[in-house]
Amino acid sequence: MIADIEIRLFPREEAGYPVEMTVTGEQQLPRGYITAPLPTLSSNSNDSAVGQTLWQWLMADPTLQLAWARLSGQHPQRRLRLRLDAAAPELHPLPWEQLHDGASHLAASNNTPFSRYLAGPWRPQPPIQETPVRILVAVANPDNLEKYGLQPIDGELEWQLMNAAATDPRFELIRMESPVTLARLETGLRQGIHILHLVGHGQMARSSQNAFLYLADEANQAKPVRDSEFVAMLTRLLGGIDTVAAASLRLIYLSSCQTATRHPADAFRGLAPQLIQAGISTVVAMQELVPVVTAQAFARTFYEQLAHHGQVDAAANRARAHILTANLPGAAIPVLFSRLRENQLLAGDYRPRLPFEPELVYIPASPFTMGHEPGANIPDHETPAHTVTLPAYRLGKYPVTNEQYGEFIRQTSHPVGREMGWFGRSPMPETIDHPVVGVSWYDAQAYCQWLRQVTGRPYRLPSEAEWEKAARGSDGRLYPWGNEWDDNCCHHSQNGTAPVQAYPSGVSPHGCYDMLGNASEWTNTLWGTDPAQPSYTYPYQVDEREAQESPGHRLFRGGTFADSPDRLRCTARSWYAPDHRHRRRGFRVALA
Repeated sequence: MIADIEIRLFPREEAGYPVEMTVTGEQQLPRGYITAPLPTLSSNSNDSAVGQTLWQWLMADPTLQLAWARLSGQHPQRRLRLRLDAAAPELHPLPWEQLHDGASHLAASNNTPFSRYLAGPWRPQPPIQETPVRILVAVANPDNLEKYGLQPIDGELEWQLMNAAATDPRFELIRMESPVTLARLETGLRQGIHILHLVGHGQMARSSQNAFLYLADEANQAKPVRDSEFVAMLTRLLGGIDTVAAASLRLIYLSSCQTATRHPADAFRGLAPQLIQAGISTVVAMQELVPVVTAQAFARTFYEQLAHHGQVDAAANRARAHILTANLPGAAIPVLFSRLRENQLLAGDYRPRLPFEPELVYIPASPFTMGHEPGANIPDHETPAHTVTLPAYRLGKYPVTNEQYGEFIRQTSHPVGREMGWFGRSPMPETIDHPVVGVSWYDAQAYCQWLRQVTGRPYRLPSEAEWEKAARGSDGRLYPWGNEWDDNCCHHSQNGTAPVQAYPSGVSPHGCYDMLGNASEWTNTLWGTDPAQPSYTYPYQVDEREAQESPGHRLFRGGTFADSPDRLRCTARSWYAPDHRHRRRGFRVALA
């Protein structure tokens, strides 16, 4: 599992620049200090000595050296977020993408996905769940660039390169025809665009320290557009930081020189950081004059990798590694700015889902409240309420249905229990979209194993912590829909199951249906061998209780169609022997 590490630099104090390292879900390590003067380094060089010089400056304090050694030993794979305080603007222009710890180039290694994290009052947007992912490709190539001493851009070549890079069937490329004006960009972005890929000339004016993009007017004549004008357009588009979470635009990729250039007196002077401030989740931009071949090669690898895993930092690292391997100049010039803590831009596995695969929802990494406070009619095994932090995962949007389980039965010789209520080895036609029931924990595990084999994706049963977080969200609610009981939000006090989509008003904060009522659901978590006493108590932690081979009763969650409201809540727990089948019990799948 990859660790989430934040390296944070604070404004200079008398003792130097304070540096803190933290790992999500773990204790903060001791603070260290940078005492040496700022180094003078360039992002144009691919020489690892530049990155090692920067690293030695950052890690000169023995306290920091010890902290990094500990983190490196405990977490061979670690996501690095560099968080530079806005009140220390002189730190921002340093070429952090050069960082080299003596063993590897951190921003080009598979083991250390790297980004610059900008904190602020804005709310991070969720990953893109919709498909297709719509990418607006705009190549600004006005007719008279030579007036500004700039070379023409081959728009046709840039379009072909994007088509070669974004071949994944879930990507949809939309080409903006010339002229690329600011007004036409705004119109284009209002069409449900998720990613803007803008190719054009950029410049940071040394006199005014304003960034410019060379777009066009309606006659396709070059028109310098100031960073403030571009940001104002996006602010109108997004509606401000209070509503940006609902906007579709998630990534702006600026294949334009000096759009990431920073000013040592103002951390937010420059186009890319202002875009983050305006509400864009992630921005890729260039911090110097970028060679055309480097920009094109970086973009091609970036989009190819993004399609595989949806993580912008891992995609940027792989693209930078490609630049280094190809010995192209300026590997550290592209910069990834992000306000996403996990850098998961695209939700889910972006290979096409097979017709019988369960639909999944993305559950981001974050703390949540698990369990219930002690009280009347609350069993001890549900208490106490406590905070659990889980890494990101995906969970079935619905319980596994008879139709989906039926494909498993059709392709295998797995037995069908009489508790399932099927006709032979086929479900009844009227229950095809109902949750499969009458399956044991072993049956559910066999289904997951088969699904792994036929899809190549690591499907499994969720832990009870994953189930509960998906059901109640991060605000500690008692029911998926809130804290007040609503008879219309789940299927209960009935004599049989219902379709899994029958209660949309009861959907959980993360978008899961049927978390309460209809059919209870097996989890992977062990209760223990004594039905009267749990072997594993709260607070929950990932330990032997998640071992698949250990004997003992397994927990199931969610309640059933026959239960009354007093037995239906997100914290309720039940358990039985793993070989037991019951006509009220099914399951849903999870994916890391």
